[in-house]
Amino acid sequence: MPPRATHRLDLHLVPGDLSEAAAEAVEALWRAWEAQGYLAGRGPGERAGALVEGGFAHARRDDPGAVVLYANQVGGFQVRCPECGSGLARSLDWAGTTVCPSCGGAFALEALDCRPPVARGRASLVLMDVGSTAIAEIPPGWRVVMRRVG
Repeated sequence: MPPRATHRLDLHLVPGDLSEAAAEAVEALWRAWEAQGYLAGRGPGERAGALVEGGFAHARRDDPGAVVLYANQVGGFQVRCPECGSGLARSLDWAGTTVCPSCGGAFALEALDCRPPVARGRASLVLMDVGSTAIAEIPPGWRVVMRRVG
């Protein structure tokens, strides 16, 4: 039986840097957010509600050791051509260039219309079981990926 969507929603904050320095960037953000009171160890700090509306239950660092696609797990996501609007989920090449079979346009992942948003990354800071998707502080060049988990 396939996994079913749950009420739990995680936010992955993914640095735009695809080098091995991405894990260091996640660690630096973690330390900064601890200092600001957003995080306390692996849990929410006293100011967690100022970072994410409704707060969050836990936090963790994700370091898969390679560039991966951060995307929704349960319930999938839509990928559309930014030129003609055709669906591109079947032809998606998340590691390279996706060619639209309808209009012939070639696009990098960042140019595609993905809902909910997706991102390539080597590491992420994960806020688990968030109260909402409204996050007050997103570092420049970072992407936020919403992930419903089973």
